[in-house]
Order: sequence, then C-alpha cells, then structure tokens
Amino acid sequence: MRAGFAIKQSAGTAGQIHRAPARERGAGLVDRIGEVLAICSHACAAAHFYEEHKAMSDAALADRGLERADLPRATFDKLAEDP
Repeated sequence: MRAGFAIKQSAGTAGQIHRAPARERGAGLVDRIGEVLAICSHACAAAHFYEEHKAMSDAALADRGLERADLPRATFDKLAEDP
C-alpha cells in the first residue's frame, strides 16, 4: 500500500481504488516522522563528535587512537553506525 491507497481486485470490480482507514495512514505518518527525528538526532550526534574532536590537540587525538586526517572517516563511521 502506498500513500494510504490500495487497489482491490475482486470479482465484479476492475481495480477499484480504496483508501485505507485513517488510523492506518496516521500510524504510518507518525512512524515516518519518528524515523526522520531519529535520523536527525543521529546526524547531530555525529556532528557533535566531529566538532568535539576537531578542537582537540594532536596529542589528545593520538591518545584516542586518531590522527587529525582520520576525523572525517571516524565521523562518517559514527554516522554509519546503527542509532
């Protein structure tokens, strides 16, 4: 089902379009909004990780096993993790 519509095939009807009940459409919308908010939160956490580590000295980064050139990759890896 896409956008709350389904095509119903039965004997006597030739592909009539029926709307899903409002509560089913609403639940899908709420789930999508939740997904968007989770993605935004995850992206914000990755950006915070980058900003926090960008301000560190090379010695502090080395203590964490990173070099300055590794920051973009480490940030991307943080973003690619499951939320």
